[in-house]
Amino acid sequence: MALESSWCETALLEKTRVVERAEGERAFHVFYELLEQRRRRRPNYLPEHPCRSADASATKARGFDDRQSYPKMIESLETVCQLDGEAREALLHCVDAVLSLGEVSFDTVYARTEDHGCKVSNANDLTQAANALGCDRALLEEGFLRRTVGTSTTSLSADQAMDARDALAKELYSRLFDRVVELSNATTRRKDRVADSVVIGMLDLFGFEFYGAAGSTNGFEQLLINFANERLQQRFVADVLARAQRELLAEGVPWTRVDYQDNAQVLRLIEARGGLVDILNEECIRGGSGADANFVGKLLRTYKENEILSTPKIRMTDSGEALPFKINHYAGDVLYRCTATASWVERNRDVLPAKLVEAMTTPAGAGMSVAVFGAAEARQLAAQRKHRRQSGQRALRRGSQVNA
Repeated sequence: MALESSWCETALLEKTRVVERAEGERAFHVFYELLEQRRRRRPNYLPEHPCRSADASATKARGFDDRQSYPKMIESLETVCQLDGEAREALLHCVDAVLSLGEVSFDTVYARTEDHGCKVSNANDLTQAANALGCDRALLEEGFLRRTVGTSTTSLSADQAMDARDALAKELYSRLFDRVVELSNATTRRKDRVADSVVIGMLDLFGFEFYGAAGSTNGFEQLLINFANERLQQRFVADVLARAQRELLAEGVPWTRVDYQDNAQVLRLIEARGGLVDILNEECIRGGSGADANFVGKLLRTYKENEILSTPKIRMTDSGEALPFKINHYAGDVLYRCTATASWVERNRDVLPAKLVEAMTTPAGAGMSVAVFGAAEARQLAAQRKHRRQSGQRALRRGSQVNA
């Protein structure tokens, strides 16, 4: 038996790791590999390589040498993705562009009214980011500083501008990641399936996540990871334990019964009609009026008699802040929180401001970032139109992270 074909599918990319991570954790390895390389060879299209975005305290991983792994990454891009030197460098320049976005910061502009806006702290940082992206600088700045809904335009606060910047960095990295997977599959996947071939599936999954240290928060990303683990646990129980025990019983083979925890109730809470996912998506559709407090309040009211879901008896929250809630997962209880800086509604909605989409689909140079972004945008819109034609239903909102 020989391996005839292989392909990858992205189940969940923890793209939040591009802009933030727990203390002592690394971002994606490619950032550190690239930074190590750029210390010796500076890219031509950037006056200086932006290094502040990568956490210097996490640039070394136990048993992982970035300088030694960089040539292996280059070899993989050339052999697996079939990229020549120019195409390979263009792809890595997209990673540079993601890092350059992290250099753009904002200062509050105080006004006599309560509608305080903001401005870019250093115009040169914005210029470098626009050059790295290959997009129009004015459109990029407009997308960071102002939000237009219909005919109304409002100024964004410094925090909101940083959120828009981070959203663009995450989305660009996500689309770049998808491009690498696409190139890899084009090389390794056969178009015609061999008769009588056997398919072996492997799942590379995050472990169950629970942050219990003081100051740590279990947020939206931890729920996604733990939800994936719940589904995997259910599949394992059904395919391995339950089926094996049924076969032993049918064949009359002596065996010792193995009791296992059925996590169907947790999955119903999360993914059933009217469950957590539905309630969260419903709150996202409400637009500007959607809020974490509304989402959590409705979730707790809907499942107030459900033993899988609870909220602490001592509720230490600020006025208007969403209550924390606890889910009894198969691996243990996890307390989740929605915070002002990690809104579940905003992270699930995950929609880029229209001006940033316009900036990233309006080339103003030879940057590959806008090409990768624009191609992914076109595919996404085409998929939405196809979905509407085939199902007759309204297409999902762009960027929705979880769907019932």
